[in-house]
Amino acid sequence: MVEQPFQGWLTDSTGCFRIKGLEAGTYHLKAEYVGLAPCDTVITLPSQHNDTLRMVLPLWYDYILKYDCSPELSKENILKGHPKLRRVIPEGQEQKIRTHFFWEKYGVSCDVSYPLKKDGTLDCYLGVPNHLLTAYNQVVFDYLDKKFGTSWRKEAPKGIFGLDKSLDEFRDYKWFINTLHKESKYPVKLLSKGKECLLRIEYAVDSNGYVVQPKIISCSNRSFRKTALDTFKKVMNVPTLLKAGKDTLVIQYKLDSSTIVNPEADVLVIGYTSWDKPVLMK
Repeated sequence: MVEQPFQGWLTDSTGCFRIKGLEAGTYHLKAEYVGLAPCDTVITLPSQHNDTLRMVLPLWYDYILKYDCSPELSKENILKGHPKLRRVIPEGQEQKIRTHFFWEKYGVSCDVSYPLKKDGTLDCYLGVPNHLLTAYNQVVFDYLDKKFGTSWRKEAPKGIFGLDKSLDEFRDYKWFINTLHKESKYPVKLLSKGKECLLRIEYAVDSNGYVVQPKIISCSNRSFRKTALDTFKKVMNVPTLLKAGKDTLVIQYKLDSSTIVNPEADVLVIGYTSWDKPVLMK
């Protein structure tokens, strides 16, 4: 609170806080948390009050996209005649990379370079997620493809985000489905009982590429609900290249003895049995 600079209040584990004993008047509140952008607001309290205030601390992505690394900023550089790429430079190779013929031949420069240690790890925290660095560079890739064709890609030095696949795992829709396939497990109890199921799950992707709000909208066997939602938790804590918005996919749990495969199934989980002993397998 600006009016009481030497006093502060901590939230509980859910982010809730309470300030008691305030007199009527105007107060300037500021909330901060490591890893998030600060938020402040001015409130006016009447003489009789017991109000609830909601303060939302945005991710630093908002700042990054506006001022540091976004496709729009990359386009601006191209319009100014100075296309720039984000990349890493291995330790001890700074001069070799910076004088590489590629930069002058194609009129491109390094915008930001991250040092790569000899053990293959970065010497510093990126500060910008890989998928944002890739999206930034992709604008330049499209520009070069249009101007020179695709031959420039063979001449580009290693270490460019989005071009050097060793730097960035493309978490696209294919990765999304493959991860769900990999993480899906057929519950042993349901397998032994010969249970099958078809689920439709609605999910959303937020503006930062995170999978959020998975919701089962239809399910032929309620016993599989928890298993299906638990699988989604495996893909909800990483940024992806999925398009923001809502979508729906279908997960089918079937036994190897069943020949019916739903043509709409995006993720197929097969339970195999050996005689009367259940074996947990894909």
